[in-house]
Amino acid sequence: MSAPKITLAFVGDVMLTRPLDMLKSPDRAAHIRRLTDTADFAIANLEMALPESSAPADKLSTIGSDPELVGQIAECGFQAVTLANNHVMDHGPSGLLD
Repeated sequence: MSAPKITLAFVGDVMLTRPLDMLKSPDRAAHIRRLTDTADFAIANLEMALPESSAPADKLSTIGSDPELVGQIAECGFQAVTLANNHVMDHGPSGLLD
């Protein structure tokens, strides 16, 4: 008896700056969903923190976005996200906890 086959999908550098329906291609979520639906489990690497109330850290480059946008990831069919380690502290310890 062979082990069950599981298909995984991984994507990197996901940056949420506005709702998907505001993009030039408003059907982007549906297009991505068609791809993620072919996998048993889809994981995205979130390139930015989604801090609720913290200010950007004092460093050359910081990125972050509105935590209200996190539902957009699920809408695209991702079941889990990782947080980019190079931007994990862009909003300090409280931003990381957010």
